[in-house]
Formats: sequence, C-alpha cells, structure tokens
Amino acid sequence: MFHRFRGVILKLVDVSQVIRDPEPFSFAVPMSYCMVSTLWCKMSAQTLGITSALQMLSEGRGELKVEMMEGGTQTTPLNDNVTIFCNFFDSEPHNITSVGITWFRKSPTFDKEFKVFEFFGDHLKAFRPGASVSPWRLKSGDASLQLPGVQLEEAGEYRCEVVSTPKKAHGRIWLGVVASPACRLFQVVVKENESKYIMCESSGFYPEAINITWEKWTRQVPHHVEIFEDVIPGPTIKNADGTFNVTSKLKLNSSQEDPETVYQCVVQHVSLYTPWRSNFTLTSRQRFSESEKTAVFANYLWILPFIVFGLILLIVLILWKKMCNN
Repeated sequence: MFHRFRGVILKLVDVSQVIRDPEPFSFAVPMSYCMVSTLWCKMSAQTLGITSALQMLSEGRGELKVEMMEGGTQTTPLNDNVTIFCNFFDSEPHNITSVGITWFRKSPTFDKEFKVFEFFGDHLKAFRPGASVSPWRLKSGDASLQLPGVQLEEAGEYRCEVVSTPKKAHGRIWLGVVASPACRLFQVVVKENESKYIMCESSGFYPEAINITWEKWTRQVPHHVEIFEDVIPGPTIKNADGTFNVTSKLKLNSSQEDPETVYQCVVQHVSLYTPWRSNFTLTSRQRFSESEKTAVFANYLWILPFIVFGLILLIVLILWKKMCNN
C-alpha cells in the first residue's frame, strides 16, 4: 500500500525536481507544491518522514532582498552631491516603523567598517555630516544614501544593511571619487638658450594616472601624426588636497618646421568622457622671430659707444658748470 502511494506522488511531482536522499523512500518535495497546498506538504512530510519540506516552506516566506547599482561600482566627481543607490524588496508588506537602515563605509586604507548613517523607527543619526536617507522613500523600498560635497578620502566600499524584523539583508558597492584635470596650453621661452617650447599643463586631477600625448599636422600632411621626439614630460606633483599636477613640454624647431604647422596636446584621464585637446599653430612670425631679434640687435649695436660717450660728456659739462658758478 505504501509503495503504491509513493508511486502516485512520484507521478504528480516533476521527476527533474526530485532530489533523492540516501535513506530509502525519502525525497524532497518541490516548493511549487508546498505553495499550492500546505496541507499536502504536511501530509507528505508526515507520511514519508521528510522534515525538509516544512523547513523550505518556512524559509520561503517573507523573503527580503537588497539591490545596488549594477556593476558594483559607482563613480562621482570631487565635491559633487552623490546618491548611493540601494533598493530593498520585501515579499510581505512592511511598516516603516519596523524597518531599520544602516550604512557602513570601509576605507581602502583601513580594513574596518565605519558607520555613516543609521535609521531605526524614531532614531536617526548621521555619523558623516550631511548624510541622509529619505524617510518617505523608505516606504517604497528606497534606502539610497545621499552625501553632499563628497571628498577624495570618502572613496571606498559602502554597505547598505536593511532590517525588517525578523529578516535582514545587505548589499555592497564601491564608490570611486575622481577629479577632472584643469588643462591649458601655452608657449614658453627659455632665456638661457632662447629655445621655444609649447607647455601643456594639467592640474587638480585624481587619481594620479594620466596620459599626455602630442600630435601635429601640416598642409602637406593634413592627418594627425603623433610626436615622440623633443617631448619632455615633467614630474607629477601631489597637492595638499590629494590631487595632482603634471606638465609636458614640446620643443619647437621653428627653422625646420613649415609655417601653419598645427600642434595638438591630448590629455586622457579616467574622469574625462572624451580626451581634452588644444591646438597651437606655428605662424611665419613665430618661425622667424628669433632671427629677427638678432638682426635688429646687430643693426643698432654700433650706436652704443656714441650713447655712452655722450652720457660721459654730459656729466663732465654739468660738473664744470657748477665749478664755474662757485
């Protein structure tokens, strides 16, 4: 009789979902049948000695889930107001008075979590100035953390912990803070040897990794050609606020270049959606300016002795006149 009853159950249950146990005449009952008929689940468990069916039934109720931003990483610019997203889903209707939210941050330097914000019923405390979670959004399952004016040291792993008594769930996300470089392109002249350079300067960026390259094109070669010679990269300097500065110089060989040559500085950084580009055009005036200065100076060099002699004669006349008056 028992074998016949067991055969009927096996016909009702999808064989692919049955997990046989080492014990004879024992198997796990699929959750779909437990959801349809709790009584059938209890009778099956009592008849076949399956206690796991009731355990699965109790665990399947009141499920709480937490979802963070897809990809596990969120990036924000320095000094911006950031919202770190956290949504929770409860299979049962929840009361906001029985929901607790705690946000933690783990610094990359210290392997330890620090509380950022907590909310339990009437208790609300921000451990980081300005940190907040909207109470009215909690009603719809939104426990996102808002941080105004985020700084570089606030980067790290953030954990959103949600408690809906007696259930608890959490999610993690990495917050990256970046600072875009302020770039400019200008010309400099070294007085010692009167060499000309184009200076490309990037300042106030974070993180440290940055790439500065040079390109040029002329009327004869209208497409961009990357320059590797006469490029002088400068050292990366760290500022007091944790950001960085760096320069790159390109030496100009004006006599060897055609007029109207266009030079371009290209800056690539993780904070920039597209590379920063700036152009410098070499004109005919810039090309021959140094030779013109030399020619002008040579043309008027012969006048210098007469100017000096005239000044000396003027001083002597003034002194002689004073002596005569006395």
